Amino acid sequence: MKFIDFIPNNKKERSSGRQIYTNYKIITRTENYKPEKKNSQVNYSQILFITTCLLIVLLIYLLFYSKIFSINNIDLIGDYNQSTVEYVQSLNGKNIFLFGSRKIKKDIKDKLPIVKDVKVVVGFPNTLKIFLKERDSEFIWESQGEKYLVDKEGIVFAKTDKSDLKLVKDEKNIPVKLGDKIVSYELTNIVRSINVKFPAIMGEEIDHYGVGESLFVINVYTKSSKKVMFYTQVPLSYQLTVLDELVKHDKDNIKEYVDLRVEGYGYYK
Repeated sequence: MKFIDFIPNNKKERSSGRQIYTNYKIITRTENYKPEKKNSQVNYSQILFITTCLLIVLLIYLLFYSKIFSINNIDLIGDYNQSTVEYVQSLNGKNIFLFGSRKIKKDIKDKLPIVKDVKVVVGFPNTLKIFLKERDSEFIWESQGEKYLVDKEGIVFAKTDKSDLKLVKDEKNIPVKLGDKIVSYELTNIVRSINVKFPAIMGEEIDHYGVGESLFVINVYTKSSKKVMFYTQVPLSYQLTVLDELVKHDKDNIKEYVDLRVEGYGYYK
């Protein structure tokens, strides 16, 4: 690297009143030029970023992987059976954030159709309170040789061997899955009303009910093997009135069936 020195000599030449620089020197530096190093400053923003990342990692570990928030205390309140207890016990040791109230509520309803209502209260860091209400049995539904309990909303919620409830047979033998809604709330109300009023009118006990091609038709079978057909789209009171008139005037001639599916009319054999 070369430098030109313009420092004037002690003797200066003058020309026309101007000072002229002469005798300039060219200085040659053979060594590589190395600029003086400045002291590096501390990068606080970088330190802050690294610290923040470490704190986030620590927080994630504490919240989701440490035992601080592992469920180890569960209180069951209300109606519940053994299958419910077994499911709840499986929650022990789970993370209270990963298995929060919404997920637990959804899992209980999906896995335990017998549960009608559920409320989950989370008590940090590791406690759950679960309030349960089970479904009440309205009648027994029989299909493909299996019997199931059904509530008033028409939800199938458990298999059963009971025989002390109203029995409704699926004459089509359609497969049943727990948790399915197989009949409407209105139909269950009709069955309940028939069960109360029919024996007094007909003078016979009901053996079972049958549902065939359509859910609009309910067949009632008596202990003496008579069949009475009701149509759910016609007010039940009208049909019971017609049945009452038929029984009063011609009961002895009703041998096989009574068809009440046409409003205001009754056909019998």
